Amino acid sequence: MTMNIKMKNTVNNRTALYALYALEAMMMVVHGLFLIFFACTGVRLMLTVNIFSLLVYAVSFLLIKRMYLTVYTAVVFLEVSIHMFLSVLCLGWGYGFQLYFLVCVPVIFYADYFSVKLGHRHVHGFLLSVASGLLYFVTLVYVRYHEPLYSLDNRIEYVMLAVNSLVVIVFSTVFLGALARTATNTEAKLERQATHDMLTGMSNRNYLIEQLGVLFETEHLKDYWLAILDIDDFKAINDVYGHNCGDYVLKSVAKLIQKNSGGMISCRWGGEEFLLVGHEGLTKGGAKTSHEVLERIRRAVEENDFIYEGTKIKLTITIGMASHTDEQTIDEWINIADMKLYSGKNSGKNRLVV
Repeated sequence: MTMNIKMKNTVNNRTALYALYALEAMMMVVHGLFLIFFACTGVRLMLTVNIFSLLVYAVSFLLIKRMYLTVYTAVVFLEVSIHMFLSVLCLGWGYGFQLYFLVCVPVIFYADYFSVKLGHRHVHGFLLSVASGLLYFVTLVYVRYHEPLYSLDNRIEYVMLAVNSLVVIVFSTVFLGALARTATNTEAKLERQATHDMLTGMSNRNYLIEQLGVLFETEHLKDYWLAILDIDDFKAINDVYGHNCGDYVLKSVAKLIQKNSGGMISCRWGGEEFLLVGHEGLTKGGAKTSHEVLERIRRAVEENDFIYEGTKIKLTITIGMASHTDEQTIDEWINIADMKLYSGKNSGKNRLVV
């Protein structure tokens, strides 16, 4: 389990780094286009600034590589702020360079998320976003009282406004979409962790109790049955072969239960115990009664060769089953199945007690 967690963390860290490198590459492409634009239009001040900006992004690759993410975010924010303010100062409001102050907001929070993802501190996304908004309004006030330093053809202004608007829309879509997908994926993972056993992949006790509650509220439970399945002498397996072998056994038995239960509700109840809820009717596996379903599972475990690191291990399970009766609570129903399980344990194991 520890090795799997480390592998997952390595994959997540690699993904986070690739995302930051992708952000860096996109910023360099945009500034490369700016360089061509300013060179062609003769806006020398911004041509010089843009060359400096490209050098900043070249150095920023090293900041990411060395994991100076807080410094990286501050440097990028400062570069964007200076570059866009001077662009508005040189060409005015109509070219749309001020829009980059707004797109900074999702990009900043995107970088903030990945900074934390990589195990570093927050990059003050909220404060930087407020600063970006303030700079937007500062440029708005500035152009109200000052003429641009350069005057270009109106057609160039219109085209550049369209280009900048398109770039801002693409940036916003990409980074807001990435944050939304991350939130959705995280929520899905948390939901699965809350309802599933991490080792076996089966539903857990909480989920099954919730499903039983739904059954109690929506269906008549006369023909329902509940069974608790316990691996015989599981402690001895851990003592002799180790806990890794114990984990292998639990996962293998869980697969056999799911394979032979005919799609019925099942879960890892806790430790080496599993719980199964079924209905006295035809199942997906073809068995018609609770006895047939549970005997099929018992035999499947008994006849299976569990091979761990070249060693063949034979296992058996004991099962206690109880049909539901009127006026019976969930706890009472489970307790009856549990008592029958212990009756089977005390009378020789590897059997079904109904």
